[in-house]
Amino acid sequence: MLIILVYHKILNSADDSFTDPLQISVSEKRFNEHLSFINREFVLIDLEKGLNTKIVQSPTIYVAITFDDGYKYSLQLADSILYANKAKATAFICPIHCDNPEIFWWDRFADMYIKKYETENQRKKIWRLHQKLIRGRYDDAARKMTVLHPDISDTHRCDITSSWDDLSELSKEVFTFACHGLKHDWFPSMTANELERDLIAAKQMIIENGINAQSILAYPYGYRECVLMTHVSEVIASHFKWGMIAEPGLVVTKDIKNRYFIPRNHVGNWSGENLVNRIHKIANPFISKSQQ
Repeated sequence: MLIILVYHKILNSADDSFTDPLQISVSEKRFNEHLSFINREFVLIDLEKGLNTKIVQSPTIYVAITFDDGYKYSLQLADSILYANKAKATAFICPIHCDNPEIFWWDRFADMYIKKYETENQRKKIWRLHQKLIRGRYDDAARKMTVLHPDISDTHRCDITSSWDDLSELSKEVFTFACHGLKHDWFPSMTANELERDLIAAKQMIIENGINAQSILAYPYGYRECVLMTHVSEVIASHFKWGMIAEPGLVVTKDIKNRYFIPRNHVGNWSGENLVNRIHKIANPFISKSQQ
């Protein structure tokens, strides 16, 4: 059986006292701990190799590591840790941001959330804005957040995306790459023609920059509703072999048949023991069924 984990940011933090309202950061120390525990309890495997019927049907728990959004310093930190743990990872990138490395709008939002909003009511109100911005075009969200919060702190200013040169310097023994959309737009906000144009452009940019990418698409924001609309699912199926959602779950045989709803499990800044327990909790019902 296969469990896919999704990370975003690895922080070069001496402790775990950082504040992350989006809960997408893991400290360098924790990430190393995660890999040590996974190596001890399970079998680490490359994502593409893991999406194999024999692996999925096996009683052995295989774990694949993925990263979203292509954060420069996070991938650089992860590179050496993965290498030391003899692990591979797939990084899902948005090619337009590799051409022009920048700060994502949601990191600007997180910085604003921490600095400007203190009461629970204030934070609930501004969080509604975050959910609204997700369900639209990336450029519109970026423009709005630049106006609302132009002065970003040094902490989030470091959270820039990788350039093509940055990606080329990562260990080829560790990282493979795949597509996360062209810009990180909300797919249902696009017409079929717009989506097709963007996915073709994304794949072309990856090829032109010498990146040997897997035929896998991780949907921006990861929601299942991204691909429930017919025009979205048809376009994706014509360009990619696999599609990934960001929902808890185990990859089972039926997922192999339904290739565009492959679950990936978000990872928080948990202890290694906590992560292992969560993986067992996901896998145990399937292990029990197979033993009946």
